[in-house]
Amino acid sequence: MEGCVGPSRQSCSKCNQPNQHGIVFWQVISPTDHTGLQLVLFQYPTCPFCCKVRAFLDYYGFSYDVVEVNPVLRQQIRWSLYKKVPIVVAKVEGGYQQLNDSSLIVSSLASYLHDPMGGLQNLLKCYPTINFNDDDGSLRSEIMNRYFLMFQGDIPTGRTKENIMKWADDRLVHVLSQYCSCSREERKWKKWADDRLVHVLSQYCSCSREERKWRKWADDRLVHVLSQYCSCSREERKWRKWADDRLVYVLSQYCSCSREERKWRKWADDRLVHVLSPNVYRTKEEALQAFHWFSEVGEWDKHFSPWERSLVIYVGACAMWLIGKRLKKRHNLKDDVRVSLYDECNNWLKALRKQGTSYLGGQFPNLADLAVFGVLNSIEGCSAFQDLLDNTRIGTWYQLMKDQCQAHAGSALM
Repeated sequence: MEGCVGPSRQSCSKCNQPNQHGIVFWQVISPTDHTGLQLVLFQYPTCPFCCKVRAFLDYYGFSYDVVEVNPVLRQQIRWSLYKKVPIVVAKVEGGYQQLNDSSLIVSSLASYLHDPMGGLQNLLKCYPTINFNDDDGSLRSEIMNRYFLMFQGDIPTGRTKENIMKWADDRLVHVLSQYCSCSREERKWKKWADDRLVHVLSQYCSCSREERKWRKWADDRLVHVLSQYCSCSREERKWRKWADDRLVYVLSQYCSCSREERKWRKWADDRLVHVLSPNVYRTKEEALQAFHWFSEVGEWDKHFSPWERSLVIYVGACAMWLIGKRLKKRHNLKDDVRVSLYDECNNWLKALRKQGTSYLGGQFPNLADLAVFGVLNSIEGCSAFQDLLDNTRIGTWYQLMKDQCQAHAGSALM
């Protein structure tokens, strides 16, 4: 069943018993889960971002409870200030920890698998959210580092101090060049990064116990340097916040996963996902067929009242047909939106051929494989997906990924 790629979807014994965060509708129980995390996933069953999270959880063999959210009324997440799905709630010492954004969820839980001793709450400090004004003046937010894994002071396999320092040079200068208010400052920041930060990293990398000392350095030295280099005095508070939220956590972690992996994870979020809706809801008939399929795979007849189910199917199908038209224009898709879908998937297949292996991760899937699979998994059962299988060669890779997730294959790698 598309709604759950794992093998052990079971009705939850707590079903219809409200807890602090809603009603648990069903569970995925994995015998390979030894994390001790008690996860609750709030989702739409065919949301591409939710499917991406489920693919990750199933591949690595997490057990988790699932709350199906009514996509129109959304009463199951009224308790949350964050109103998008997926949301994952983890039980931690002293209460619950909420995880928002699919890429953050995947990165933070993957980091936790590597080093659970650091604790999930400490890991989430490595993914601060910054707010900024867009070009049109609207307030936006961005989760920093969301495509990176955090290893909390250990040098991961395959990394050295030298390539960590090169990452600092390549990455931090790029960040500074985007956030510095005056473009003429860029050369000054390059020199600062070369002369100061790389030296600091070379010292820091050799001794993880020094973290507190470098926190003090960030307070005593870095903010002072930033306040002198910023051309506008009103920027000082922004740079203080940046130093606290961004650089301290970067210094205290070693970021993992290859540039190629991050590139394709981002591509799945920024490009692939945006060709889905115009294809799934291409016509009124296809939109209605898709929502009937969503109802079947999500078992809406069990979870929602008859009037709620009908409301979601017919109002949702009509709304998404109209939204699909707008998204086609916004993302500059071709007149025949199927061609745009085929083109994007062929780009992914080219990357696999270049890699010369079954997966982008090589012998085993990596987080990019799981992201792309999860996004495509969201439309399985729709006519657009069958057309994709008929007109591209993605079916072989897709079935391999589905088998890997159903087998919890990633649990053997931990």
